[in-house]
Amino acid sequence: MKVLLTGASGYIGSALLNQLLSRRIQVTAVTRNSDVIPAHPLIKIVEADLTHEDAVDTNLWGCDHVIHAAGLARAWVRDKHRYFEENCNLTSTLLKASLRSGVRKFVFISSAGVLKASDGAGSEETAVLTAITNNAYTDSKLLSELIALQFQSAGLPVIIVRPARVYGPGKLSASNQVTQTIINYINGRPLVIPGKGTHTGSYCLVQDVARGVIDALMIPGLTGIYNFGGTNASYNELFETIGNEWGRIRRLTHIQKPVLITAGLLNQFGGWVTNGSPLLTLNQVKKLTSNHSVNSSKAVQHIGYSFTPLSTGIKETIMWAQQNGFVTNGAPYSFVS
Repeated sequence: MKVLLTGASGYIGSALLNQLLSRRIQVTAVTRNSDVIPAHPLIKIVEADLTHEDAVDTNLWGCDHVIHAAGLARAWVRDKHRYFEENCNLTSTLLKASLRSGVRKFVFISSAGVLKASDGAGSEETAVLTAITNNAYTDSKLLSELIALQFQSAGLPVIIVRPARVYGPGKLSASNQVTQTIINYINGRPLVIPGKGTHTGSYCLVQDVARGVIDALMIPGLTGIYNFGGTNASYNELFETIGNEWGRIRRLTHIQKPVLITAGLLNQFGGWVTNGSPLLTLNQVKKLTSNHSVNSSKAVQHIGYSFTPLSTGIKETIMWAQQNGFVTNGAPYSFVS
């Protein structure tokens, strides 16, 4: 087996790369920043623009599987068309080349953000948004899924994976905001809780996601859409867990939705004026003030997907942050076992 991996230097992509190497699988690692990928006898590092079909055909040669983890994941960019150019167009180009070259399986890393706000049981795979949301990132991921399913109908085996709120050791980036929140908490930096703190999300360790993706890749004949969630927890539960594992409980301020909306408007306006990245957007406010639990039972049943309990994952993340110099606010009182 030889795998073409896009986004290999990104947060999820680097975890996928490590998982592939741990199984002794050859990888053509495509990235925009080859300097951050270590040399390895199983890795062919490629720095290329995959929006051009010729570049895709050249680098796809000899690969029988594709994992597409590249894309624009920032919460806000001034030109929303960039999401569709960098997410949808790239996905379409890769799918076309994969179908032409007879790729045996194509795995697309989407997002649980395409799911509707959930009830208590968590959203299943079929609970997708059915209309334009005005969230260009989410819309581009949903459109990319639809494009991938068209190619599956044309004969290309496709797996679509929807990670929820991914966290854990790895590159700090737009795809790793939960880990940054954990680091901010233990360093005593300003944090707030949206509303009453009862809205939920699904928190999955990045290593669990990477392991699940490679497990899915290895199962003969497996296709379809799979949610990769984790522990469904409220904001109150998330911050309580961080505090318990760090050994210091912080009292955080609750900010109600009208205030968050005002802050989102002001931040977005500032982003337009300065061409910078706002700290908070209206789309983020909408997400923060609704429930986004995820049901992963299909992945558990079909793939054997499993996830690390939130307390264990946060403990691992704190230890990693300490070991890598991200903790600046002293040692914890104790770790809770």
